[in-house]
Amino acid sequence: MLLVAALYNLVSRAQANINSQSNALLDLRKRIESLVSSTAVNAVKDATADGNIQSRNVTTTLLFSDIRDFTGFADQNAAEVVVEFLNQIMTLQVEILKRHDGDVDKMIGDAVLARFDGENGDKRALAAAREIVDAVKHGDFPRALGIGIFHGEVISGAIGPEDRRDFTVIGNTVNMAARLCASAKANEVVVEESLADDAFEPVESILVKGRNDPLSIRRWHS
Repeated sequence: MLLVAALYNLVSRAQANINSQSNALLDLRKRIESLVSSTAVNAVKDATADGNIQSRNVTTTLLFSDIRDFTGFADQNAAEVVVEFLNQIMTLQVEILKRHDGDVDKMIGDAVLARFDGENGDKRALAAAREIVDAVKHGDFPRALGIGIFHGEVISGAIGPEDRRDFTVIGNTVNMAARLCASAKANEVVVEESLADDAFEPVESILVKGRNDPLSIRRWHS
């Protein structure tokens, strides 16, 4: 009986250690997933045995948002005020993007780049953009947002040296989404003509860097 009791206690302690390690791994995974996009997490899962992540050409809809006159706000306020504002407005955007099945690719200063893969990605991006702009406009925020949306092909892969890679998207579609965002006024969403619905203003043509021909766009104001 003493031997059985000793073995039971040994197994119980081992199981407790396994459970503790398992919980720690789950906690670590959640923390990692909060720092990188879900697309990046899935890419790591599919990596080869030597850790190589395959690059792919993907057709997606990209949403690029940016705070209007953020530099001026940052220059006029204390660091803690600026960071608190950024955290609040970023949290708001991420929550809305996730509700519409958008995946945050990266945050660059005061800008957010999100991708909407799969079925109805363009419609989900439009819905998210309008909800974000409305929420910021009617919220207690010192600055407004502008958003650009563009649909097209991107290269999705791990970019950078082996010890510091960033899983992201690159290509002309990324550049175009950023440039449409730059052309948006406060509380405005700018999209390429083919993505717009009836709520958008009539078509206009603008010149953007990287294109020889004018681009047909439509605007939506909150």
